[in-house]
Amino acid sequence: GSHRVSSGEAVTTIARRYRTTPDVIRQLNRLANDRIRIGQRLRVPLPADSAGAARAAAAPPRPATPTAY
Repeated sequence: GSHRVSSGEAVTTIARRYRTTPDVIRQLNRLANDRIRIGQRLRVPLPADSAGAARAAAAPPRPATPTAY
């Protein structure tokens, strides 16, 4: 997805809005620091990306092999 920067926004507030981290926003946009400009278009993770990552992190680990008794 994408996001157009508005007055008063910062990398941290944009990250919070898209339920991600400032590091992810910086990496997606190859930002060396948190300096962004009004009107700048930033790449942001799609909601499905965030939800999929959250589900994967919350899923219990599966045993490598079935246990036979």
